[in-house]
Amino acid sequence: MIKRLFNNEIAFETILNTTLEAVITSDKKGDIVYINEATTKLFGYEKEELIGSSVKKLMPSYHSRQHDSHMSNYRETKDAKVIGKGRKVTAKKKNGDLFTCWLGLSELDVDGEHYFTAIMSDISELEKANQELESLNKSLEIQVARRTNELKGALKKANELNELKSKFLTLASHEFKTPLATILSSAILIKKYDEPVNLLNEKQQKHIHRIQNSVDLLTSILEEFINIEKIELNKIEKQYTTFTINEVIEEAVELIDVQKKEGQSIEVNYRTEPRPITSDAHLVLYILLNLLSNAVKYSKENQPIYIEYNESPTEINIAVIDNGIGIPEANQKHIFERFFRADNAKSQKGTGIGLHIAKKYAQLLGGDIHFQSRYNNGSHFNFILPITEK
Repeated sequence: MIKRLFNNEIAFETILNTTLEAVITSDKKGDIVYINEATTKLFGYEKEELIGSSVKKLMPSYHSRQHDSHMSNYRETKDAKVIGKGRKVTAKKKNGDLFTCWLGLSELDVDGEHYFTAIMSDISELEKANQELESLNKSLEIQVARRTNELKGALKKANELNELKSKFLTLASHEFKTPLATILSSAILIKKYDEPVNLLNEKQQKHIHRIQNSVDLLTSILEEFINIEKIELNKIEKQYTTFTINEVIEEAVELIDVQKKEGQSIEVNYRTEPRPITSDAHLVLYILLNLLSNAVKYSKENQPIYIEYNESPTEINIAVIDNGIGIPEANQKHIFERFFRADNAKSQKGTGIGLHIAKKYAQLLGGDIHFQSRYNNGSHFNFILPITEK
């Protein structure tokens, strides 16, 4: 039969025996009339064991029964359910092992004889990989679902903690400020009542001064924590006004005067004439006070602190320069982080959140804060602010 199919039998054999797929041709009864070498390798049979045998030899028993039914139905109705269509089937090797293969079935007529040709590819490894992938996907889905639930729970707890923290800070703002204000006013009144007669000795006056300083420090710390909470919750409301920056600089210098150490001075140098800007004067003042406070705190007595003002067409640059203890190089990348304090600054009072808030405020105004510093050789902080925030 095969010789009648092709004029060149050698060419035919060469082509089919070099293909990786099994090629099996059977007659209308289902008996095998041709196989290529890939068929013997795939099923483990010798060629002579298959030629003349039924194709059902290569199928598990439950498939062979279906095969008879399909062929009978096709002969009666010519309704091809498999022919001309690819499908996944189970095949059986000589040793009885079952494997999954992809079957493509076609039919042809030669000299009035009807034949079927099956091309089969072993896809059992692919099926195994697909099953493993499906199993992995299910496992991942379970893990993702579990992790998602854990994250939802953690997020819920975090939100509850944030809400609790917010309530506490609100309570602290109202409840702590009242007694602090009472303590401060009482200390001021004691000093005032003492002024005409000088009943208090030097030690008593020193303790009153210490009370005032402690109240100021506690109030400042409380304000910083409240400001952090407002920043995190995006509750900072900017109040825009148009003002000249030298007014704010002069106010900052005046307010910081009480913090200066013996012999310290603050020198202001306007390299360009200040012109009106539109921004939030209160936030600008806070930033300047923080930079000046740090310069005073970390500089020794009798050392000058410099403020240099410079202006371009689009922005202003306010530099605060000191000759203090500086910032160690290893600490500089963390200096704007919350609650971070440089190694050489821990002996000084502070919370480590002032610079964090100052930088956040500067960015909120469309500007930023940059610095240069050397250990034991001072710091140079630059506060950049747009002339008019966009």
